[in-house]
Amino acid sequence: MEENFDPVARTRANYYTPGSPVQFVCVELLKGEISGDHAVCLTFKNISKVTLTALEIHFKCKGVDGIILCEDRFEYRDIEKSSPAKALAWTMPCS
Repeated sequence: MEENFDPVARTRANYYTPGSPVQFVCVELLKGEISGDHAVCLTFKNISKVTLTALEIHFKCKGVDGIILCEDRFEYRDIEKSSPAKALAWTMPCS
């Protein structure tokens, strides 16, 4: 079943982990119109000098109290060969 998601919150702050080849340039919290399920959309930019072909991300979503609400590990494989400056968006469930 397909579902549309509405934005709940968005930040365009830049998030970076030392040594990472990417920088997150936008983080959005979304909510399903029908189910009410939440999802997170991460938009990242390759900041390395080489073209990325794969990427592994470990994601933790914390509440304002610091308690982890959800976490998961995702793998991007066979990323299209694109210029190092191209941003990619990726949406994942966050129940």
